[in-house]
Amino acid sequence: MNTERATRWSASQVLAVPNFRAFLTVYVLDVAADALWLVTLGWVASGAHSSVYTGLVLAAGSIPHVLFLFHGGLSADRVGAGKVLRRTMPLRMALFLLWAAVATSVIGAWRLVVVLAVTFAIGAVAGYHDPALQKYPTEFLPRSGRGTAIKIERVSSRFAQAAGAFAGGWLLGHGGVSAASLAAGAALLVTLAILGRLARTPEKEIVVADADDSSVREGLDYVKKHPILRWTITTQGVVNLISAAAVMAILPLKARHAGWDAGAYGGSFGAYGIGITLGTAMTLRLTNISTRGGLLIGVGGATLSSAAVIGIGLATSQALTIGCAFVMGLTIGPVAPMLSGFAREDVPESLTGRVFSVISVATGGIEPVGSLITGLVAAALGINHTAEVLGAIATAACLGCFIAVWRNSRGVVLRA
Repeated sequence: MNTERATRWSASQVLAVPNFRAFLTVYVLDVAADALWLVTLGWVASGAHSSVYTGLVLAAGSIPHVLFLFHGGLSADRVGAGKVLRRTMPLRMALFLLWAAVATSVIGAWRLVVVLAVTFAIGAVAGYHDPALQKYPTEFLPRSGRGTAIKIERVSSRFAQAAGAFAGGWLLGHGGVSAASLAAGAALLVTLAILGRLARTPEKEIVVADADDSSVREGLDYVKKHPILRWTITTQGVVNLISAAAVMAILPLKARHAGWDAGAYGGSFGAYGIGITLGTAMTLRLTNISTRGGLLIGVGGATLSSAAVIGIGLATSQALTIGCAFVMGLTIGPVAPMLSGFAREDVPESLTGRVFSVISVATGGIEPVGSLITGLVAAALGINHTAEVLGAIATAACLGCFIAVWRNSRGVVLRA
């Protein structure tokens, strides 16, 4: 019998842990609150009198988020993820409530300044908050349950994002910016109560890094020296870069270039969303797969998803474009659950926060760069050739990572 397959927990076993169920509620509400706020952010930014100001508002949260991620991961490793979350969550709630006030009440020249300041603060807090949220399950789950847990989290987050975005749009239309922001604050108030209860019911000894011997660089060094993580994180960075470029730039520009209406872009975006939700959900059926098999599925999915972008460039009709967008979503769905799941299972607990900060930078942190690259290349080649060229580069990069993981993952097993 394969000992590894017998020891990795199933989804039902993970969900049977009371602390994980409580954490999952926190995680879902936090993701939904983020989606609620992002809807209002986009609306407020689009109302600026200049597209330059719109870009400033949208970037104001992303820049500090990336800048503080590494130190946020170090904080989670030094003091414990639960403690960090109990500090960041009330700050997030207060900032969302402040956003509700300033986005509607401040007028004139000062409005942009205040909106930028609050958005910057939300992004900075997120830099500390996100690595702690990724690390926290390691404080009450054994290694055998952590990879499965991340699959459950990812599936739940897809529905939470959709629900939050839908609710945010409805509240924005019926109650304005303040209604959606207040709803986000209310969701986080519930998470505070749950985090307080979790603090009183520890289930295992928490391993933290020694303050004198730990640094941000240790996480980066660990990834660079790891025979598998350096390739899986590169894969995640590449596929997130190309998929963000496809969704935010290539698909809408292709629709406009082809003379299609906005519904064509909406259909492609929706197909991608359905695909990624199905692809993520399918990973819950793969908890018994070997570690090597999971790694190859994750990197292989990224390769196929990148290749689908080539298909978008070659597509000559709306139906083909929508089909390629669906395939792109379906095949990228298993990437994060499989590859980030491996990281959570394999990385020492004293380094988890810092390693996940590297993953966060490689995934969400560089996504805006994809749209920028697309715009520059499209100006020279046209949007269809841009999709083909960028898709081919991403496919080749992911294929190279696949070969490296294939070679380096022989004999890799779930650590006890």
